[in-house]
Amino acid sequence: MHGNELWISDGTEEGTMMTADIWPRSNEPSDPGAFAEIGEPISETSLFQLYPNPAHSSIILEPVTTTEIHYRILDISGREVMNGSVRDGSKTQLDLSSLRSGLYLIRGEAGHASQTVKFTVE
Repeated sequence: MHGNELWISDGTEEGTMMTADIWPRSNEPSDPGAFAEIGEPISETSLFQLYPNPAHSSIILEPVTTTEIHYRILDISGREVMNGSVRDGSKTQLDLSSLRSGLYLIRGEAGHASQTVKFTVE
């Protein structure tokens, strides 16, 4: 209907939508085989809250679920600098004293859901 399109999807029918009609003059539908999957699956699920941000020597990871959350902290270059798990919905203080000042990402995963949050260490 729209020619060759650019789509984004979380893997469900409801979460699949066209983001751009990249070849509007074409009468043919898009060919998914000609596109590449980029990045991680999108999840709108909020697994945890993270505070304070910016952080100093520690940060609190507070789950909003009782499901075990596995987390990884990545530096700006994508290198993993910390990892661990939070169980039973327990609020957990993470020691950041070994990290340099800068921008970091924390990625939490629980089952098929994931959440990534940027934070700063000062």
